[in-house]
Amino acid sequence: MTLQELQQQALQLPPHERQTLIQTLQNSLPTPPPTPRIPGLLRGTLRDAFFEPLPETELQLWE
Repeated sequence: MTLQELQQQALQLPPHERQTLIQTLQNSLPTPPPTPRIPGLLRGTLRDAFFEPLPETELQLWE
């Protein structure tokens, strides 16, 4: 059976079975080990203004 035939069969599955198939295949793939986080990659400082409360008009935009 070719890959295209398998894809066609998978597309004919109901959505929940298709999702289960995808998850099963994803879980069976080897995953590379995570790379360690390197702190300090982006340099800079936060000024005091960063910690000041936002104006009321700006807070309303976030809600």
